[in-house]
Amino acid sequence: MKKRFLWRNVLIISFLLGFPAIALSASTQTIHVFVTVDSTAPTVISTTPNTGAIGVSLTQDIIVTFSEPMDTPSLSISSTPDPTGWTTSWNAQDTQVTCSHNPFNESTTYTFQITAAKDKAGNNLSSLPYLLTFTTTGALADIMINEVAFKEDSPDTDWIEFIVVDAQTGIVAAGESTPMKEMEKNAESLAKEKAL
Repeated sequence: MKKRFLWRNVLIISFLLGFPAIALSASTQTIHVFVTVDSTAPTVISTTPNTGAIGVSLTQDIIVTFSEPMDTPSLSISSTPDPTGWTTSWNAQDTQVTCSHNPFNESTTYTFQITAAKDKAGNNLSSLPYLLTFTTTGALADIMINEVAFKEDSPDTDWIEFIVVDAQTGIVAAGESTPMKEMEKNAESLAKEKAL
């Protein structure tokens, strides 16, 4: 027996299957389903710190922003050298991840890697592994007075020759100060301005 195909059946089927769009032909009673497939690979659109950055804080989190919502469990990261203690947290849209860690070492170049990551449609990150290289800040520099020079042609003017020495890398700068008398005048002027 030939059974009649009812419009009600079509609506029930479409509701249960969650089809986004349905077109019906009265003559053939055919269901046409249109589905949009996401095949675009996600990308990294920004990082903190930027790649190549120097003087990065020892406690700076690594923050990565993606071009679209990500499948958060798919993320895998590593670092060379490894400060250990990694934890990750995502924003509400799953587009930005903050990677926290134990403090970095001073004056050290790190290579942070995203070794795996997918968007919610299962597309891999466009560039894997994704590399981020940066260098941390060093110890505070010491200023050493090398020589106090007296200029014969100007008896009331003294100059200081100095060098700036980094605790780990050695001498990084050298030069002469402004005349001592000029420095004293600037200090007096600043004190007067603050007193007003």
